[in-house]
Amino acid sequence: MNKNPSHKVAFHRARIIAGIILAVALLFVLLFARATMAPKRGTAVIDLSSYKLEVADTTASRRQGLSDRDALEPFDGMLFVFGARGLYPFWMKEMKFPIDIIWLDGGVVVDVATLQPPGEGKSPATHIPTHMADKVLELETGKANELGIKNGAYLILPR
Repeated sequence: MNKNPSHKVAFHRARIIAGIILAVALLFVLLFARATMAPKRGTAVIDLSSYKLEVADTTASRRQGLSDRDALEPFDGMLFVFGARGLYPFWMKEMKFPIDIIWLDGGVVVDVATLQPPGEGKSPATHIPTHMADKVLELETGKANELGIKNGAYLILPR
């Protein structure tokens, strides 16, 4: 057993230096993760936390959507949550009022469309998004424009 005090000091210094290196590396990883998850500079961040969103996260609730309703209140909406990213087309089957439809990848807007209900004897309007999404938000028509919701905007949704 080595009782040399300089050996213990060197070992203690090495542990301190290793700890500092590990802490700095962890800090860089956290900063990088935050930078890649945060909206880019100049991106609109739109807080919709005051909205009351009905969640459609089953096949049956997504199929029903807002069909057969007479209207949508100004601070109400429907959030369609999918289990995976994909191209999710939406159509206005049995809709009685126009709506804004917003496709989201994470919290970032990737496509926006305003669809009208079908006229008498006409096929329902359909929109196929141009980018993959994992959520789709439906709001009262005109809300996307009023709130400045455009491609690249980051939406803060209610929990």
